[in-house]
Amino acid sequence: MRNLNNLTDLLVDELQELHSAERYLEKHLPETILKASNADLKKALTNYHVQTSLRIERLEETFKSFNQPVINGKCEVVESLIAKAGRLQKRSGESHVADAAEILAIQGINHYMIASYGALVAYAKATNHQSVAESLQSSLSEQRAIDRQLTLLAVQKINNEAKEKLLVTA
Repeated sequence: MRNLNNLTDLLVDELQELHSAERYLEKHLPETILKASNADLKKALTNYHVQTSLRIERLEETFKSFNQPVINGKCEVVESLIAKAGRLQKRSGESHVADAAEILAIQGINHYMIASYGALVAYAKATNHQSVAESLQSSLSEQRAIDRQLTLLAVQKINNEAKEKLLVTA
C-alpha cells in the first residue's frame, strides 16, 4: 500500500477499491439474475450487469489518465453485502420474498457505490481532473438510475407479491 499524500493519491486509491467492487459485482450478478423469479427484476439486473461491465471499462480508462496500473484487489464492503444476499436467499422460502431480499442486497451495494462515485467525482473536480470527473459522473448517474428502478420495482410489484404470499399462507 502506498502513502496517501494528497487528494489525487486518495482518488486513485479509492478508484482501485471501486474497480475491485465493480469486478466482484460483475462476477456475482449472473447468479443473482438466475435466482430472480420476477421477469422485471431479471431484466433490471441484466441491464445492471451490462452497465457494470461498462463502468469497469470506464474505470480502467481512468487509470490510464493517472498512469496507474489496475490492481485487482478486494472490496470487503461489497463482498460482505453479496455474502449477506446469499444468506438471505437461502433463508427465503418463497421466491417473491427472495426477490425482495435480493433487491435489498443489491440496493445496499448500490448505495455504497453511489457514495463512492459521488466522493470521487468531487475529488476529481477538486484536483482538476475534469475528464475523470465526467466519466465518474456517468457511472454515478447509472447507479442512481438503477437505484430508482429497483425502488419502483420493489414498491410497485415485488413487495406486494411477497406480502400477498404471506397473507395467502396465513
